[in-house]
This record gives sequence, structure tokens and C-alpha cells, in this order.
Amino acid sequence: MTDSVNDIKKEKAIKSFLSNLLNYIFVNGLLVSIYYLVGMDYFWPIGSIVGWGIGLVIHGVYVYRVNKNKKENKDG
Repeated sequence: MTDSVNDIKKEKAIKSFLSNLLNYIFVNGLLVSIYYLVGMDYFWPIGSIVGWGIGLVIHGVYVYRVNKNKKENKDG
């Protein structure tokens, strides 16, 4: 593939990650707000925060590390 195609794919991957990050912040912020408004017995939003957070970290590592390593291996 040409560099321009790779650049477009990398840009799409970064935009996808940032979209995922913003959705994570918004949705989990909303869940925590609901939790505080309803009552504070058991911190039930933790499942979403941890589960989605793990996926978000994996996504970020893939976008920023794996794609970088692929380009370095191609150049080297």
C-alpha cells in the first residue's frame, strides 16, 4: 500500500479511538451521575467503567503502538 493509504487508515483509527474515548467519558459520567441521584448503596457503574476501560486501553495501545511499530518495521 502507498503511504497515503496508510496515513488515511491511521487517521481513521485515531478518530475511531478518540470517538470511543469521548463516548466512554460521556456515558460513564452519565451513569455515575445517575448513581449519585438515585442512591449510593452499591457503586454499580464500576462494571461499565472497568469493562469498557479495559477495551479502551487495548484500542489505544493498538492505535498508537501497533500502528507505529508496523510503520517502523516497514521503514527499517
